[in-house]
Amino acid sequence: MRASRLPRFVACVVSLLATVATLVLFQGVAKATPAVGFDMDLGVPRNQKVGLGTGFGFRLGNEIAVPDLVITPEVDFAYYDFGGAFGPRLYRSTAGARIGFGDIIRPGAFTHLGLGRYEPTLTVESPQWTWEFDAGAFVDFTVLPVFTFGAHAAYNHSSGLDYKGHEYDFFTFGMHATFLFTE
Repeated sequence: MRASRLPRFVACVVSLLATVATLVLFQGVAKATPAVGFDMDLGVPRNQKVGLGTGFGFRLGNEIAVPDLVITPEVDFAYYDFGGAFGPRLYRSTAGARIGFGDIIRPGAFTHLGLGRYEPTLTVESPQWTWEFDAGAFVDFTVLPVFTFGAHAAYNHSSGLDYKGHEYDFFTFGMHATFLFTE
């Protein structure tokens, strides 16, 4: 494994372990409430030849609430389309968790790991199945006990190789809304 890939590999392993630990440690501790979230994103690539991108996604999970702490193991499905002559399209399916602190205003962090499809714009490149990773921060505002909205920012990594043979990294900034299905 190349030295430049080691930090990404470690981040992916930590993400996976955190997700498994969340699922195991909080099973049965508090009531889980089904949650569906929707995201709208602006993608900012690290590659200078790729234009800004737009994307959207949706999340399915179970929100586990304990006093002043909310943990949400979830699956995430997302699509991104980047502009410019070298801008790819990405389809992502990941699993991970969100952890937030507080009730009315809830700052927190999230991470996901999964698979994706990297589809380049250039015809000299071929589509690739990829490993996907993201990690970021968010702030949620609780409007009603069954609805939150907020903003998020994240670092995203795709193992898809661009026209120069580099893996694809980008940042996302966006808004999201989450609906809870309580009894």
